[in-house]
Amino acid sequence: MVNSFPSLASYGALGGFAAFGGSNFLCYNLRFRVMEQSAVRLEGWSSSERITLKATGAAVFAFLTILSAQIRIPLPFTPIPMTLQTFIVPLAGGFLGATWGSASMLLYLVLGVAGMNVFAAASPGLDFFLAPSAGYLAGFVLAAALVGWTNDRTQRALPLFLALFFSHVIIFTCGVSGLMLNAGMDLHAALQKGLYPFLIGDAIKTVASFLVLLSYSSFRKSTSL
Repeated sequence: MVNSFPSLASYGALGGFAAFGGSNFLCYNLRFRVMEQSAVRLEGWSSSERITLKATGAAVFAFLTILSAQIRIPLPFTPIPMTLQTFIVPLAGGFLGATWGSASMLLYLVLGVAGMNVFAAASPGLDFFLAPSAGYLAGFVLAAALVGWTNDRTQRALPLFLALFFSHVIIFTCGVSGLMLNAGMDLHAALQKGLYPFLIGDAIKTVASFLVLLSYSSFRKSTSL
């Protein structure tokens, strides 16, 4: 004889689905309310308050670039170490826009040229301009500007990903050129020491920064930041 009443297991399953759906609804509702409240607060900000926010963000990203320079893996066959800087630099443009993103990288360079030990491989002070890694660091400014310029105009996924990809192209183009100028390498040697060893790592960092900026773009759509 077939039991016409649901089993305890059925009730348990239904309860589990209800709890799961309820928790997801609560999380989504909470997130929506937080973003809605953020939008109201940001809409009331004056232009000077927004400039202060962006300037603070530029200082923060300059500091993050300094920190990421200290997280480095020296490679015995090249003067260029592996660092997290090529993950941070595009984020500066994505979060701050073209003007303040590039300004954060200029601040980073100015601190180094002024004598602070902020570079991963280059010496502080005016010797920076003769360092093998000088090209990469100059490329940081252009890379942040490109990602910021793109993200200022659209939050669509494809243009953002292309901007991130070409930001790395800019960094490595400037970097390889710097190796040829300051280290006296020919193009073949500069590519072997300044590009090929970093391709896999930078592909991973490109995807990671893309996911971070996608999340940020969804937040921007709900605010006037």
